[in-house]
Amino acid sequence: MQLIEREAQLRELNALLKKAITKSGQIALVSGEAWSGKSALIKKFLSSHSRKITILTARCHPSLLTNSPAISFEPGQLQEAAAVKGLMHNHDWRTLGDSLLARMEGEPTVLVIEDAHQADEISLDLIGYLARSIERTRALLILAYRDDELPAWHPLNMLVGELVSSQRLTQIPTPGLSLEVVKQQAAAAGLDAQRLHSQTGGNPFLLTEMLQAGEGETPIMVRKAFLARAGHLSPSGRNVLEAAAVLDSPVEPWLLLEMTAADWGQIDAVIYSGLLQPDGDQLRFRRPLARQVILEAISPARRIELHRRAYAVMSASALTKENDARLAHHAAAGADETAVLLHAPVAARKAKEAGSLHEAAQHYACALVFAASLGLEEKVKLLEEYADCCLSLGENDAAAQAYAQAGGHYQNARQWVDFGRVLSLKAESMVRAWMVDEALETNLAAIHVLQAQSPSAQLA
Repeated sequence: MQLIEREAQLRELNALLKKAITKSGQIALVSGEAWSGKSALIKKFLSSHSRKITILTARCHPSLLTNSPAISFEPGQLQEAAAVKGLMHNHDWRTLGDSLLARMEGEPTVLVIEDAHQADEISLDLIGYLARSIERTRALLILAYRDDELPAWHPLNMLVGELVSSQRLTQIPTPGLSLEVVKQQAAAAGLDAQRLHSQTGGNPFLLTEMLQAGEGETPIMVRKAFLARAGHLSPSGRNVLEAAAVLDSPVEPWLLLEMTAADWGQIDAVIYSGLLQPDGDQLRFRRPLARQVILEAISPARRIELHRRAYAVMSASALTKENDARLAHHAAAGADETAVLLHAPVAARKAKEAGSLHEAAQHYACALVFAASLGLEEKVKLLEEYADCCLSLGENDAAAQAYAQAGGHYQNARQWVDFGRVLSLKAESMVRAWMVDEALETNLAAIHVLQAQSPSAQLA
């Protein structure tokens, strides 16, 4: 099994095992977000020691039955398997703990407990008892857990806090793969490394699936994985998640509360699902891929409803009512013509003044989609301002088309001076697009139109 960028973690685990066997028991906390390769790392480590030491593996899982234990050991590893289940059912974790400690005192052992973030109270009592007594054994206790699903007040964090000052606890994180590794992988697949790293954060599972899928739709296993995590949320929690997807990152928590009528507990639940994460006073999706998956899962009608709700809340709040760019976005996505025409032109002019010509052009284009009901003066003003932006950006074809549309409106209104002026501007955009012959014909047409009118600055 090939592991990438996990050599340091393997060395650390091997050193801890050696220390446990020759000196005293040790604890390794293998942490990371979902699918970060914790299990693969542990499996690789165990494969090199399976013939030399005793290996015991257990896993915590959400208990679906009342009084059912949330920890189970691999079948066949403990001779007293039935007794183990009985002890856990009876909440007698101390007897089981003593049995395991006696075994670990007598022979070199690695005890792995995966998904410790899902441990219930009884299972955590057992883990705590083993951890506090590990020093007298010849064992390495490996606790693997998802740190993106662990609230600060989780009992596992409290246990770690108790043990952190000892010399027997070592944290072994499994971070995302580096941009350099992603570049190597992406080059072989012909993909944009920077974009791939931004989407996946170097998460091994997400990265592997995206590399195999190539360009195009989100891989089906990635969709299933994120939707499964969202499926564990309450309906109110899923409402929060959908609202966050529509609002994009980063998003203000108060806005989620206003949009969904949820409470802070539901927002916390989404954070500790590992899908959202704090970003200062705001929240963002931990992985952009997650937002994409959630957004794709929302029906078109529901998406329009959420955008309209976002616009209603933001336009009524003193904190956001001046943010014309965001308001225009939600108005357009909610097919609200009046609101688009109220905010998009203003957003475009603000962006142009700030030197953000690409953003300005996008806002102008958005406004023009909804401009059918505007009067002549407003409509041609938008077209000319959009064309001017496109000209500055070197998008000469788009500029020529916008000037042509404006000219058509002037011609229909028999406003010949403005028609000639716009023809001249269209000719300029054609010259920049190297359409020299067409530009000459258009300029001559502009002169012909203007010569038929009273002398003007436009003709000069």
